Amino acid sequence: MMKVVYLFVLIECVLSKAFIEKYLIIVDDRMDEKGFSQFSILYSTGKQYLYRLKSSYIDNDALILVDYPSKDTVGYLEGEWKNDLLNVTLEIFDDKLNEWINGTIKKSLNLLIENYLIKWNSKDFIMKKKLFSMNNQIYDQNKNLLAKFAKRFRWFNSTSIKYDLTIFKDNLPSAFYFFLVAIVDHRNIIQ
Repeated sequence: MMKVVYLFVLIECVLSKAFIEKYLIIVDDRMDEKGFSQFSILYSTGKQYLYRLKSSYIDNDALILVDYPSKDTVGYLEGEWKNDLLNVTLEIFDDKLNEWINGTIKKSLNLLIENYLIKWNSKDFIMKKKLFSMNNQIYDQNKNLLAKFAKRFRWFNSTSIKYDLTIFKDNLPSAFYFFLVAIVDHRNIIQ
């Protein structure tokens, strides 16, 4: 009986660390006139472009997520996110429900850990980033790890900045994580 319980716990641990999606997010070398870098989002193999994240030409503090190859807008973020204050709203198109869903991201103050409070579809989530760390982790209300992303180490400044995003559970749409990477990247540049 004890062996069965041990086997069950072992299987549960292995399954909880299995990912469902992996992405490579590349920061383009050039910045737009607003000082924001554009992002290319690919599968982790780096061979197929899936999305493009860029600043809006209409609104100053806005980002849009464009699907490739259709070039349809599938996400939109606006609000204050370029300065110390972080308070944004976003809309992401849910193709399963065939509707736009709203969410918010706010930063709470803490000395050693950056906490980003996320509200999506009437549920609360949190992203944590320890001081001086390149790792970011997103959790649900029960403290289950949903996803993580980190900036890759660069040997030379001439190489592109890249992020590896691993999603373990689909509680949030992938697009939500893409916006989080963009916010963290831009906030790291201006600090």
